[in-house]
Formats: sequence, structure tokens, C-alpha cells
Amino acid sequence: MDKRLALSANLSQLLILLAMLIYAKPNYLNISFITLDLLFLIIAGILLFFRLDFSFMDLFISLEIIFSIVGYSVIFHFYSVIIAFLLILFIIFGMLTSLLPEISLLVYFISFIFYFIRYTHPFFGTDEVMIDYYSAYLFIHGLNPYNPINTANVYTFYNISSVEKGTPLTTGGVVTNLNYPSLAFLIQIPTVLLKVSPNYTLVTFFLATILLYFLFLLKQNSLYIFPYFISAIFLNLTYVFYSQGGVTDIMWVFFVSFSFFVNNIKFKGILYGLALSLKQIPLLLLPFWLIYLYKEKQPIRKFLLYSIITFFVFNGYFIFLNPKDYFYDLLYPITANLIGIGFGPSIFSFNGMFYIYKTFFTISMIVIGITEIILFFLYYKKFQNTWTAFPYFVLFLEYRVLWNYLMYWPFFNYIDKQKNEEKNEINQENNSTDKKKILGITLVSIIIILSMAFYFHYNYTSYEDSISINILKILKDNNGYVRCILLNISYIPKNPNLPKIIHPYFRIFPNEPLSNANGIMLKSNITYLQANSWEIVKVYPYSFDEFKLCPFELQAYYGNLLGITYSDH
Repeated sequence: MDKRLALSANLSQLLILLAMLIYAKPNYLNISFITLDLLFLIIAGILLFFRLDFSFMDLFISLEIIFSIVGYSVIFHFYSVIIAFLLILFIIFGMLTSLLPEISLLVYFISFIFYFIRYTHPFFGTDEVMIDYYSAYLFIHGLNPYNPINTANVYTFYNISSVEKGTPLTTGGVVTNLNYPSLAFLIQIPTVLLKVSPNYTLVTFFLATILLYFLFLLKQNSLYIFPYFISAIFLNLTYVFYSQGGVTDIMWVFFVSFSFFVNNIKFKGILYGLALSLKQIPLLLLPFWLIYLYKEKQPIRKFLLYSIITFFVFNGYFIFLNPKDYFYDLLYPITANLIGIGFGPSIFSFNGMFYIYKTFFTISMIVIGITEIILFFLYYKKFQNTWTAFPYFVLFLEYRVLWNYLMYWPFFNYIDKQKNEEKNEINQENNSTDKKKILGITLVSIIIILSMAFYFHYNYTSYEDSISINILKILKDNNGYVRCILLNISYIPKNPNLPKIIHPYFRIFPNEPLSNANGIMLKSNITYLQANSWEIVKVYPYSFDEFKLCPFELQAYYGNLLGITYSDH
């Protein structure tokens, strides 16, 4: 395994962390923060295709771990300064010997134990894991969780505020249906029976993933790579926060990683089938995986057969039970009118700076995916050990780019996927020519995407121009908190295909950090608004989402329609 590739993956994770720190509490109106966020994420993705080298790589990695230990003590108070000092001595001892991989693993587990004991943990944390947990409960009681009627009462069942914790729809309400393959909830059956948090399952997979990398790197005589892997997890606490906070991606990451590590093609297929049975995201790897198997002269049909059989073992019953409900739910993340949030280029669309019709993002993902498939097939040797990073940029162009869509892809760069021992001696002239061709094909795809962005902006301006808002009065209390906003809203469709009646919903983006990525959701007294009419509307924040008056953007939305006004107060 190449240390240079591991270093690139580590630095990629470092840049993703910097983007997270910038947008830990997002400000969707600050151009500087948006630019830095996108710049860090783009460079992070590009680094996954490079091999970086400098003289003090191992020292740099050790310093990352030491810096993390200091932060755990001084900033997060996991343990005392004395314990931190002792742990740092352990790391220094590992640096001076050949035991850094083993010691770094031990120190991380010690740190994790202190963290887990010290901090309280939510029972759910996300609506996704709550719906998975409820789906397991329904299945135990003989109900089909893919029937949306059965999961519709999930928030009332657990007495949780849907407005505060849910994923809003632009047509009203929140997501309540199961959106993932069946293993996502079947795997939670033990926690339901034991009546414990589903996050224990996720934390178990998180720790198992770390051990998986340690054991297989040891088996492959590549244990010197492990400090590069674990130091990035040391630095970015989001990896553990997400696992104990209800973000489920670590489970499919475990099975995909396991599939890469094993050599037996049957096991590869079974493990990949398990990953697909948890979430749809690993499906993005499939075309690249098939090219990889083809180029490496491995049996594609056997891999597909065992993947498909494994998938149907867990999902076949539910598909047979009601295929319409099953595929409706699995396609829901793409087809539903989910509210715009995230940390990718779509920020400029859903914040109204440069509105782009939502279909653009789906088409852009397809364009990038096809481009990457072409590049991988034509220049296989260039990407032989880095092809698992291709889905990163596909997901980067999603309409809702969440951190968990991007942060796990560097993991796979710590796995050596070049199984043969041959040295690829590439002529320098041909190497330079290939790089130019790769760059040329990439630039063509970028030009196509930018052209489409302008098309989906200028040809869909009616979706942004049909709703108009004027703020009439802002009422605040003595402490400066906004209690009510009185506004005039009108709906004049600029396109005959737009609906005749809408029910506008409202939210605010203050020009300051947000505690909720959805923005500040607002209640209103409006029921519906007919075409070519206007109404005086009162909007006000929920009690859990109070905010002090500051410059803000107020949005009225319905479906793909978006109306915006700004206040400089």
C-alpha cells in the first residue's frame, strides 16, 4: 500500500473537517463562508485522486493525533490534562518505535471510552434512525413498514416534534415513510426488543470499522498505513458524533470496506449485497466496481449473482408484498419535494442567489457519473487504486449535500485495490498525454454542467418570480426576539403550467450562524393562495426556534416555487 495515497486521503479528510468547521452552524447568506466551504470540498475530492509525498509524513500524522488529544482534554474535556499528557507520551513512544499503529488504536479506544462515559447520548438523534427503529417495531408486530400509512404516526408514537426534528417537504409536512432497503430496519430488531437506543448498533459498527481496518491492514503487511487512517478519525469528532447521534452511514461503509478487503469473489458479492441492503448510496460504486472486476479479469457474473441474491434475501419479501410501496419509498429521496439544505453548490439555488430548477442537480449527477465511467474505462491504470472516490463528486452535485454523503469516501483510499504485483511502467510522454486527455474530458463535462446551470436558471425564472413578498411590520419583544412578522404575499403565475392554487410555507435564513440547517421554520395563518391574488399574512417562529432581529432572508415556498425578500433590520 502506498503511503502517498494514504496521506492524500488523510489531507482530504482534513479539508472536509475544515469545511465542517466553517459550516458547523451554517450561514447560507455569507458568500465568504460559502466560497471557502465549496473550495475545501472540491480540493478534498481532487486530493483523493493524487499521491502526495513529503519527508515528514509520519511525523505529521503523529502530530495530528497529539493535537487531537490536546483538543479532547482542553476543549472537549474528555479527560484531564494529566491523562492527556500520558496518552501523548504513549504516542511519542510509538513514534520512536514501530508500535505507532497499535498504540494509536489503543489511545483512540481509551479516548472513546472517556467520551462515551462523560457525554449523554440521544435516543435517536435523526429522523432517519427513528423511522428505521419504528419500522423494526412495526415489522415485529406484523405490519409492512413500506406502507406509508403504517409509518405516518411515527412522530406522535415517540412524542417528538416533527417540526423540530423532521425533514420538511416543500409541499407541507415532513418525511415519515421508510426510505431505505430493509436491512436498515431489520438490523435494529435487537435494539427494539431490548428497548435500547438504535445508536448502540451504529456505535458498534463504528468501532468494528476501525478494528476491521486495523486487522486487515495487519494481514496485508500494511499496518504502517493505519496511523494515517486513525489520525483522521482522531481529528474529526464528527465520525463518532454521527455514529452515536443517529447517522447510519457507517454500517454500509463497514460492509463495503469489508468487501474490498476480502479476496474471495463470493464474499465480495455477499458483503456488497449487505451494503446495498442498508442504503442506496453504495449503488453508485457499481459501474466502477464492474469495470474494476473486468479489468482485473475477475468473475463479474459471480460477483453480481451473490450481490443480487444477498439483496433479495433481505428485500425480496417486501418487494413481493407490495412492489409499488417498496420502490416508491426507495426512490423517495430523489422524487420527493424535500426542502433545500446542504453544503454543496446547491446553496446558491435554495438561498435564492442564483435559482436553478431542481432537475438540474439530478442531471448533473448523471453527467458527472458518465464522465467518470468513461475516464475509468479509458484510463484504468490511472485510477486503479483511487476509483472508489468517483462517487464523491457525483454526490457533491446532489441537491441536498449532507456531510455524511461525502465524509466516508476517503476511507476506501486506505485499502490497496491493486491486487497484482506488476509494476506499471508508464512512458512519461504517454503519461503526460493521458493527463491532458483526462483534463480535457473533465473540462468538457464541467462546461456542459455550467451550460445546463444557466439553462435551468433562465428558462425557469417563473418559479422564482411568481411569488412576491413585502414585509409590512416586524414585531419583537423587549429582549429583541422576533415574535411576529406581518407581510403581504402575492401569487401571480408567470407560467401557464404552474399550479392555480398553492399553500405557501415560510422560513428565514438570518445572516448569522444557524443552529438548524433547515433554517428558522415559521408558522403562518395562511391556508391557500389562488393564482393572481394576494393576502396579508402573519408569520411567527416556533418557541424552540426563537431568534433576535438581524439582517435576514425570508422565503415563501411551495413545491419548486420560491419567493424571497430581504430585511436589513
